[in-house]
Amino acid sequence: MSTSLPLFLGPIVFLFLSCEDTEKESVPPTSTITSPLEGESILEGRQTVFQGIVTNSNGPSTDLMHEWRSETRVLCESTAADATGIVDCENALTLDDTTITLSVLDVDGNSVEDTISIDVVPNNHPTVELIQPTNGTRYHSDVGIQFVTVVSDDETPATDIQISWSSSLDGPLDTLTGSPNDMGEFSGELLLSQGSHTISVLVEDSDNKTTLIEEDIVVLPPNQAPTCSLELVEESESVEGSSVVVFGNTMTFEGTIEDADAVEEAFTVQWSSDLDGLLQESVIPIGDPVAFTTESLSINPHTITLTATDGFGGVCEQSIDVIVGTPPTVSIVSPTQQYIVDEGLPVVFEGLISDNEDSVLDVDINWTIDGYSISTAPTDENGITIFEYSVLPFGDHTVVLTATDSVGLSASTSVDFTVNGIPSAPTISLAPNPAFTDTPIVVTIDVDSIDPEGVTPQYTYTWFLENVLQSSITTNTLPTSATTQGDTWTVEVRGHDGIT
Repeated sequence: MSTSLPLFLGPIVFLFLSCEDTEKESVPPTSTITSPLEGESILEGRQTVFQGIVTNSNGPSTDLMHEWRSETRVLCESTAADATGIVDCENALTLDDTTITLSVLDVDGNSVEDTISIDVVPNNHPTVELIQPTNGTRYHSDVGIQFVTVVSDDETPATDIQISWSSSLDGPLDTLTGSPNDMGEFSGELLLSQGSHTISVLVEDSDNKTTLIEEDIVVLPPNQAPTCSLELVEESESVEGSSVVVFGNTMTFEGTIEDADAVEEAFTVQWSSDLDGLLQESVIPIGDPVAFTTESLSINPHTITLTATDGFGGVCEQSIDVIVGTPPTVSIVSPTQQYIVDEGLPVVFEGLISDNEDSVLDVDINWTIDGYSISTAPTDENGITIFEYSVLPFGDHTVVLTATDSVGLSASTSVDFTVNGIPSAPTISLAPNPAFTDTPIVVTIDVDSIDPEGVTPQYTYTWFLENVLQSSITTNTLPTSATTQGDTWTVEVRGHDGIT
């Protein structure tokens, strides 16, 4: 058996493909500014970074050329983008730059650009105020001159502002270094040579904007220090060149200050004690009185110093030594006030001395009666001075006890007393003589007593029997009742002035 396959006969079709290339259409690149943003404010003159993104649909971004420009100038020259397509440019804008454009060109000649508007804000110059030095102020070549200024800037922090000083005579003042503080304040000190100077201050902010100001000054020759004199006005004792003043008393010190350079100038005046420290400080215009009054210096030897300082640091000093102390205390124990003693009897003089600063053994003592010294013997260790004195004429007397300490301070006290003149003895006789027991015995004053002070004396009668006082009989008559035959009677008659 045979098998056969069907045979299909028909037309044969051949497909012929063309080998001719088909040309593709080129796509333009893209350009986008990412920074700054539309309408953003940018400070004039400040370096600013501009950023954007470029893309290339026809190939790598490195085939793209890009350029940054404003409406007035090219900001960054045309250059190829990198593989990321991120492009940037850095430049400082002027007030004429109001738009930013990023343009892109591909290898096929296709170009595109992106433009934004920006607001360029004016960048102001810094401001500077010169506080010191100033025209018309006195300066000296040996005294440091203060350089003080205040700066500010709307865009730059004060601490970043640069300050340069110079002098037309001395050149750059490079030793005035440092930055302003947060408030824009700067200060320094410098010596300038004698002569006329134009001081220049140049300030520069971080955007290189500058401001210059100038001031004319004159620097004089070296300053001459003032001269001083000093005295204690109150009268006082003096011990080894030191004035001695009682504690609590008012002390006034007066001084003079002269200055050959001074013209409408004032002095800083200090009064001080080497022990009590600063007593007073004041500013005194030239020509005004220079004085200091006090009652409060401590009990001590002091050196009081007047110090005067002129406006340029010139100083003069003058000192005076003052001893402030308390005098001794003095009292008279005996005699007492208005004491009366009969002439010829001894008088006990007793006093008591004390002193706050000295031992009583170092205190000088002087007893005087009516101005005449009668004793200078020192006290004992307890401050007691005592002695007897009887060579005193009758009459009124004043005794003065004076104590003087080691610095010459003294104290005195006095007592008034009287030495009574004693009437003279009278001349008497007894009658009858001889005497009898039946007859009273009478004393007769033959010659009266004479009182040296002119007082008419009164008489006292004192009777003794066998030398024994008979106190019951006090008249000039011895009665018969008191007598017995063989008795021995004695009578004493004294003239009295009624004072003692």
